[in-house]
Amino acid sequence: MTQQQARERHGPTAGANTSAGTVERNGINAVPESERHGTPRSLFWPWAASGLSLLSVAYGIYLMGLGLSPWPAIVTGTLGYVLSFVLVGLVSVAGVRTGAPTMVIGRASFGLQGNKLPTLFSYVSNVGWETVLVALSSLGGAAVLARVAPGLFARPDGRTPTTGAQALCFVVTAVVVVVVGIYGHALIMRVQKYLTAAITALTVVYMVLMADRLDWSALGDGGPADLGRSVGGVVFAMTLLGLGWVNCAADYSRYCRVPAVAGRSRAGPRSAGCCPRWSCWSSGCC
Repeated sequence: MTQQQARERHGPTAGANTSAGTVERNGINAVPESERHGTPRSLFWPWAASGLSLLSVAYGIYLMGLGLSPWPAIVTGTLGYVLSFVLVGLVSVAGVRTGAPTMVIGRASFGLQGNKLPTLFSYVSNVGWETVLVALSSLGGAAVLARVAPGLFARPDGRTPTTGAQALCFVVTAVVVVVVGIYGHALIMRVQKYLTAAITALTVVYMVLMADRLDWSALGDGGPADLGRSVGGVVFAMTLLGLGWVNCAADYSRYCRVPAVAGRSRAGPRSAGCCPRWSCWSSGCC
């Protein structure tokens, strides 16, 4: 589906915001080339941030739970993450070509009515992840406040955060998520760049603090994995990361300028987003 066809199907554009201080007015319409302000390189920041969390360390443990020894877990996990983000990159290419979001592009494959079921699944997945992440942010923020200022935010034991601390962190997190979302893509990408840098620094600090707890000798334990466990590890790793983002990959790339991606590898910056998480779950395997 060409950009002109996308515009004809979805009506005239509402007008994209090219400034982080302007409220987003684009919806399911195709973003015209004159209003695109993104580059493939800028997409690295949101995809890299998707893999920077303590959950990634736990994912390494989950792979070990399949019965894989450390090296097979690292190898199968690497393959699964790379393959999943290649899919994200390929879907992103469709966003550049059409200027439309992922679920709208799906109409070309499933039809207007048939696309409703994938859209429903996508909605449930995105809302579910958003709920989980906001909850984790609130609980994590409350735990930090309880440690930093126990007199204000901790219960009598000095460690457990109060309900008020949790409510405060929830309100702050929810307001930030809603406001940034309303202002849209330009503000999201600007905030994401600095947020990813900050999260990367904190992750490095965490890895350094935890380095002495890693059992490096465990890397030599166990033997090669059988085919069933290896395939399961690859599929599990794909599910843990990239496959959860495929349904919204084009939502970011549709703001990329077409001249900016002509003659380049368009899937590269998206596929590179799996690299930060690789270091996290590799430490989890140890």
